[in-house]
Amino acid sequence: MARLTRKRARSPEPAQEEVPVEQQGEEFEMAGDAEPEQALQFDEPLTWKAGRGAIPVADLLRRLKGLYDEMASLEQFGEEDAARDQLIPKATELTSSMLLMHKDKGVRAYTLACVVQTFRLLAPNAPYNPKQLKEIFTLFVTTVLPALASPSDPYQQQHLAALESLSAVRSIALLADIPGADALIVQLFANCFDVLSGNMKGATGENIPKAVEYHMTNVLVTLVQECEKLPAGVVEIILAQFLRADPATLAQAGKRDIRDLADISPAYNMARSVCSGCASEMKGAIGQYFSAVLLSASEVSEEPAKHGGSKTRGRKRTHAESEDESDDGMLTPPAEMDFDNAERAHRLLRELWRAASEVVEIVVPQLEPQMKAENVKLRAMAVQTVGDMIAGIGAAGAAPPIPLAPAAYPSHSLDRSGVAPVSQSAIYKPIAPHAFSSTYGDCYLEFVSRHNDKAAVVRCAWAAAAAKILLTSAGGIGLDTDQEMRLLRLLNGMLIDTDEKVRLAVIEAIATFDFDTIAQKVGKLGGVAAQGSILRQIADRIKDPKAPVRAAAIELLADIWGVASGAIGEGSEQMSNLFAAIPSEILNAVYVNSQQINACILEVLHRSLVPTVYPMMVATYGAMAGSGVVVDSQLGGDPPADVNALRVERMLVFVRCLDDRATAAFFNLQRFQCQGATQLCALLKLSETSHSSEDSSADKKTKAQIDAIVGSLTKMTTDSNLAKEHLRTYLKHNHRRGNQLIRFCCDADSDYRKVCKAMKEFRKKMEESPSPLPSTLPTMEALLDMFSMLLYNRTHVPAMLAFARTDEKGLGEAATKVIKDLSTTAPKVFELHIQEYCEMLKQNVPTASTPNDPSAMHVLKAISDFVQHDASAMPNDRDLYKTLGAYALYGSPPKAAKHAVRVMLASDGKKEMYTQEILEKCLQDFTYGSHGFLARLASLSQIVLLSNAELDTTTQDVIIDTAVGKILREIRMPAKDDDADWTDEPDEELSAKLSALTILVNNVRGQLHSDMSEDAKSALKTRAIPVYKLLNTIIQKEGELSKTPDTISTPNSHKAQLRLSAAVQIVKLCCHPALDALFSDIDFNRLTTVVQDPRPEVRNGFARAIQKYLVAGKLQPRFNALIFMYAFEPIKTANDAVAKWAKARSSTLEKLSSRAMRTTFARFLSLLAHHLDFSMKPEELADNVEYILFYLKNVATVENLPHIHHLAQRLKSVQDGINPAQSERLYVLSELAEAIIRKFAEEKGWNLQLFSAKDNLPRGPFVQLPSHESAQEISERRYLPKELAEELDDLVKASLKPPKKHKAERQDADGSSKPAAKKAKTTSSHATSKKPSKPKAAKTPRKQREAVLHSSDRRKSARTSHATNYAEESDSEAEEGAERWNEYADENKENESTPPTSDPAPAAKPVAKVKVQAKAPSIAATRKLPRRGAAGQTRKEKDIMDIPSSDEDMSDPSTEVEA
Repeated sequence: MARLTRKRARSPEPAQEEVPVEQQGEEFEMAGDAEPEQALQFDEPLTWKAGRGAIPVADLLRRLKGLYDEMASLEQFGEEDAARDQLIPKATELTSSMLLMHKDKGVRAYTLACVVQTFRLLAPNAPYNPKQLKEIFTLFVTTVLPALASPSDPYQQQHLAALESLSAVRSIALLADIPGADALIVQLFANCFDVLSGNMKGATGENIPKAVEYHMTNVLVTLVQECEKLPAGVVEIILAQFLRADPATLAQAGKRDIRDLADISPAYNMARSVCSGCASEMKGAIGQYFSAVLLSASEVSEEPAKHGGSKTRGRKRTHAESEDESDDGMLTPPAEMDFDNAERAHRLLRELWRAASEVVEIVVPQLEPQMKAENVKLRAMAVQTVGDMIAGIGAAGAAPPIPLAPAAYPSHSLDRSGVAPVSQSAIYKPIAPHAFSSTYGDCYLEFVSRHNDKAAVVRCAWAAAAAKILLTSAGGIGLDTDQEMRLLRLLNGMLIDTDEKVRLAVIEAIATFDFDTIAQKVGKLGGVAAQGSILRQIADRIKDPKAPVRAAAIELLADIWGVASGAIGEGSEQMSNLFAAIPSEILNAVYVNSQQINACILEVLHRSLVPTVYPMMVATYGAMAGSGVVVDSQLGGDPPADVNALRVERMLVFVRCLDDRATAAFFNLQRFQCQGATQLCALLKLSETSHSSEDSSADKKTKAQIDAIVGSLTKMTTDSNLAKEHLRTYLKHNHRRGNQLIRFCCDADSDYRKVCKAMKEFRKKMEESPSPLPSTLPTMEALLDMFSMLLYNRTHVPAMLAFARTDEKGLGEAATKVIKDLSTTAPKVFELHIQEYCEMLKQNVPTASTPNDPSAMHVLKAISDFVQHDASAMPNDRDLYKTLGAYALYGSPPKAAKHAVRVMLASDGKKEMYTQEILEKCLQDFTYGSHGFLARLASLSQIVLLSNAELDTTTQDVIIDTAVGKILREIRMPAKDDDADWTDEPDEELSAKLSALTILVNNVRGQLHSDMSEDAKSALKTRAIPVYKLLNTIIQKEGELSKTPDTISTPNSHKAQLRLSAAVQIVKLCCHPALDALFSDIDFNRLTTVVQDPRPEVRNGFARAIQKYLVAGKLQPRFNALIFMYAFEPIKTANDAVAKWAKARSSTLEKLSSRAMRTTFARFLSLLAHHLDFSMKPEELADNVEYILFYLKNVATVENLPHIHHLAQRLKSVQDGINPAQSERLYVLSELAEAIIRKFAEEKGWNLQLFSAKDNLPRGPFVQLPSHESAQEISERRYLPKELAEELDDLVKASLKPPKKHKAERQDADGSSKPAAKKAKTTSSHATSKKPSKPKAAKTPRKQREAVLHSSDRRKSARTSHATNYAEESDSEAEEGAERWNEYADENKENESTPPTSDPAPAAKPVAKVKVQAKAPSIAATRKLPRRGAAGQTRKEKDIMDIPSSDEDMSDPSTEVEA
């Protein structure tokens, strides 16, 4: 007789109410005194003898039901109860095979229900032998449990009663005592889980009652607790239920994706309850299971490494194969089956950690050795598993990320109500039962150390895992500050990993963050502008060498800013500090001139930064359909907001976030859009003409034009070849409706809605067209985004005007910038609203007592630029011109008057009348300090420039006398000891003097015209030479205008601005060949003092001016030489900017087959020879090495170096044309340059070829030698000092020494980095023995101001070596240069004449001595040439190429009054 020996207390059911001991005693006494009574009244037979007729089913069912009802009403018998013996015969009868194996399922159901009642009544001693018990439980497992899957079964109540009784009485424990019942136990577990999961055969798909799940759970828990050893297969069945949350497992089984399920399966819940309720019993079994699975793969990979390899595993790998890190340490890769099992086990372990962490206590430590395994795949798998466990992520993976919505309105940075909620499904909710770092400290530390794993695959897995930990806050447990900052710092370091896959993995991981996580966690290390922050590193990846990394970085940053733009526009300081610099970082990447970068920038511009679909929201339209007015919930919901105004606001916020260079790039993109729109329409017209033409010769010409336009339009696409093919395919089909839709998109008359509808319809038409037109859709959509009138659209202009007028949200300045560019870039759009601009001016007319609105200046600038293209579009309104006249007299700032005069004088019919009117009012009673005198000076500067032909000599003399006599000669604010050396906001006196200089220069420029007679040229020379002399004097005297500086002198800030303005005005004059010929070489050499001015603002302003006009093709090539005098610019950023510009400029000219930058080398050496600080001493000559190398590093290539070497040689065949007595300087520099070029070529590994072409030196600074004998003598003599020649090798190598690559920093577990140990370097004896030379004393000592750098310091490089790493541009990329928005003009010839604008020095005396003779010698006269200390300057890192596209792309210096 089987006996239930287990304690009832272990039952999971609720404890029953205990009976008091006294009451139990009374009941016992009463039972003892009473006579035994028949406990069971049922006495009908249930079985029959063989050979006799069987009991009818109906009758049998009636009897069984009666027996069941009576037994269910009885209380459990005590062990000494006499009624037990009466029940045993009937219990034995119930185990007859006639009942247990009856063909009727109702009989079997009632029989089992009665049997389980005997278990209850006779507990703990069941009246059955093992064989009978096995038959009973076999019936239960094979019949009753499967039937529970069908709640509509007619005997469901009996089935459920049997299950409930086994659960409540725990009589299921008898199954554990039956010998050989392992298979039955396994089947019981399997059937239970199949019933709840719906996998049972015959299941109807109905909802299973919760009671079934509850009682099944109790049954399984009881079995697990009572089995001394769980049968093989039970653990697998239980663990398999956890993989119901694994999409990969469901996919293999052909089930629907777990992401479609609303909640987890009841089978999963039951397995979790079993593991939680039997943690102690399951712990060991699960540990054995994982040990077998996890270690199998490790043994496969490690055993061959330990024992030298197993021949039975496969052939030995070759050396090439052993280099693959994916199977390090193995003779052959592990079997795929082993890895599949390991992956399945890892997914299961993640789910177990979430559901029942107690059962994996001995499993988790096994992950630590796996993270150290030799096999890369195993390490990556273990790292991913540990990371997911820390983050509380199970087998289903992380919840689907919340996508950043840059086009949403209201912005999610302001209003989170529109954000899609995170999935609420329990399978996705990150749940970490414990803090992993404290529970398994060693494993956590090993996980953290994997960020520096030697395998990139493992580092990628670590980056993704760390991001999940940050996103989920370690599964909801939370990270302490140190842990969070450590993970952030490590992710930050991985953004400059040497492997692009790791960098990409980090960016993609951060892209899964929602906006709040990015702002609150990623932003903890600082914003985009903060060096060393994660956002800064992502911004640097915009120029990554690898295209996928670049694209991912651009897309992520654009999406982030798109979401943050709402808060930035509302003035959020936090969001501005974090993300406001993103637009500048993206737009500045245009200068890298990468086709893929440019295509990506254009894509995100219309998708994220200023989305085409913005504002994307549910519109609440007004009474008029399509009014476009919506409730502005971002502004509180009170006033209705125009969607056009919202779109303009977004664009202006974007423009406001741009720096100067990025603004220029953005405007260039708009210029490219407008030009491309014109070309695209022309292309469609040519294509249609080609299809309708029958002339073969004309067709060939048209085809050539089409090919040229196709190439131009597709140059900004990701794959230009594919784009060309797609565009030609589209043109070939001549889709008429598509062509018309494209014209709608590119037409300036189309409003924004029309453009968007046309784009949408075009997409639909292409999708519905026959093949192959649908395949061209990606390219055609990209071209439409590029060239459609999306930003500079006529619909946006009124809103721009409103922002410019009201300065709402501080967007007025950005609006005026856009309006100004719109007037020149899209004049057809501007013309549609010219009347509105004019009305704005008439509403705010300045008077002597009332100033104008500050925004008027920008409006006038826009109108001024527009009328230069089409003056006929200006309205013929007398009141408007009266308003302009008022601006000419009282406009503030003075530039408003300047632009007003330019607009008035653009009218050809009344130009003379307006000129006389303005002159009369400006000159009438003009005095310094009178109201509007600065505006009058600005107006006069434009009169003499634009209406010079209408002025007689007397009038011109009056204007000149006013500028010189009343303004320049007077010093109304003498210098003081506490004067600043520079000011960005000139006072009235300085502004007046700058305007006076502009008047003098413009009076000369105004006399220029295309066909000048000899008399006109003579008159021009007469006017120009005094102006040149004045400007040269200002430069020579360092801005001093006083004739008696000892008694009264000009303030320092005035002198600096005047020096800069004089130099810039000279550059403007030299933009015209006729005036450039009047500027002598002596005076040209003096411009080096401006290049190396004490004030950085002067140096930088002059550099910008030179670059601006050189790019515009207006200056002679000799001005290129001044750029290379910036070799010792002490400010690194300025030096780098000049170097990058020079490299890009040289690359552009080489592509255009221009030799301008090559021939500049001869002029450059002439500048060095006539430098004020030139010395023949070897230690001072050494500084010329860095000058020459600065030129070579930015200009020389393997193709042009022979030409440069030839020019250096030619210098010894001529003599100095400026001062023949100083020709020896040229010869020294010639030999020095030759030697440097040879060593430069040697260091670069270039073969220095012989230059065979003929090339002449410029005639100005060089003249022929007087005789053949002198030429022979010069060629045979060595001029280069021997001491310097011996040092050249070291000097060149020191300057060209390749930057050291960043060694991987050793990072501790806490995330702190330590530099790798470096080997000690020995210093050469020559280097250590050489002493720095002392600067020579000035002939006339002068008090040096502390705020001004010493002259030698300004030209020495004190910068440290910044090693480039993989993430910077390669040399080839940098040499490609920046994107050329405008082609460079044809090269002009060098000027040959040098008029006596300055008295030339006698031939026998050095020029420098004559020039220095003055009462107060300038600082430049006492400067020393840079010393040897700059020889260690390393090659600059390559970044972006700063090539402005036009005059508007580079702003003039702040002191310059524009023409």
